[in-house]
Amino acid sequence: MIVSVDEARAYLAVDHPEDDALIAALIDAAEAFVESQVGVSVTDLPARAQIIARVLVLQLVSSWYDERTPAAPAIGDVAKRLLHAIAVIVRASEGGES
Repeated sequence: MIVSVDEARAYLAVDHPEDDALIAALIDAAEAFVESQVGVSVTDLPARAQIIARVLVLQLVSSWYDERTPAAPAIGDVAKRLLHAIAVIVRASEGGES
């Protein structure tokens, strides 16, 4: 995990542990989503991309935690731009740059 439950709970302004299992599941889902979009494990991302991925994971967790609907909401423009930034960094690192 690149984001801990405690970090996510602080980001969500949740001060109780009752939702920790849900938050952990949302973190796992958000990381899996990022990985599916960029084709690299979040833990294997270059450091600069990992910083962006952490922000994206927190944003996704927040959105999903607040929504809690059966239908997954579409990701927003900010999330799309963050995914693009991660992909650019990954491509650059594969070419020998970082």
